[in-house]
Amino acid sequence: MPLGRRRRRGRRRRRAGFALAAALFAVALVSALVAALFFSAAQESRAAVRGALDARAFAAAELGLHGGLAAWDPARNLPAPDGMAVGESRASTIELASGDRARVVTTRVSTGLFLVASAGTARAGTEGEASVRRTGMALRLERRLSTPRAAVTTFGPVTVSPGATVDGSDHVPPGWPACAAGGALAAADAARGDSALSPRPGTPAWARLVAAAITLPRDEAAAAATLTRSRDARSFQLLYAPASLRLDGVSVQGVLAVDGDVELAHGAELTGILIVRGALRSGPGGGRVLGAVVTHDSAGADIGPGLRIEFSSCAVEAALYASARVAPIPDRGWIQIF
Repeated sequence: MPLGRRRRRGRRRRRAGFALAAALFAVALVSALVAALFFSAAQESRAAVRGALDARAFAAAELGLHGGLAAWDPARNLPAPDGMAVGESRASTIELASGDRARVVTTRVSTGLFLVASAGTARAGTEGEASVRRTGMALRLERRLSTPRAAVTTFGPVTVSPGATVDGSDHVPPGWPACAAGGALAAADAARGDSALSPRPGTPAWARLVAAAITLPRDEAAAAATLTRSRDARSFQLLYAPASLRLDGVSVQGVLAVDGDVELAHGAELTGILIVRGALRSGPGGGRVLGAVVTHDSAGADIGPGLRIEFSSCAVEAALYASARVAPIPDRGWIQIF
């Protein structure tokens, strides 16, 4: 065979071998690109699932936070031992229909400050990966009333009839732990500014007080049946009577605002703050107020026979705490922990 023909055949063989290598390299490159595409798609899918879980967990945490605020127990406002002590924490769990949950922990930081932390948990399936998000909110107690500093606070003169008692010394309700006693007055004239008399009827603050209170029926018998007779911490309530009211042998704790006259009869007793827009009268058997009486009658207060009004800073503070509202701190009250 001629030498030139052999050289051409050798070149053909070498070209055929190069083509095979190039084809294999191209297949390997395409396979790597496909694998990278699948890996990227899997990562994006995993990130999307994780993002959805994070969003669900955050929503559960927010629901627990605001749900705890909406279902706030006023008994927490009271100081220990009836309420929460400073530094004490209480936990609750909210289960959602989706299977997500929120664990809410409420801690009393100080007398008038609470910290609510909510941990929301969302899970992908029964045994899938879980996401946890935590949020917190600082709450403060906002009192709806000013603090009475006397047994009776009124715009006019106070007349004490024979057989009636107005005692301005500080008393501790029977069975209650001792609390700090402060100097008090038997009576104070709000018109001179000796003691606060707020809110006043007809003002927006009075309307907010009425809106937040439990409104008693206008019928006196139905109103008396509504009033609680229990003596525990949870019986401290904010009550409003839209008409004159007769307390006949009942025991009430908290704040009672009456848009009219009040009559205490047959040993009726109120522990806390009694706000009267009209007159305060005594019926058969009389009654007792342990705390403070605030009257908005311009004619003053006429304490009739059988009435006994004794100042108690303990009862006043308990009534103010129980009737206070919790509200987020205006500036930076909400935080996302992580």
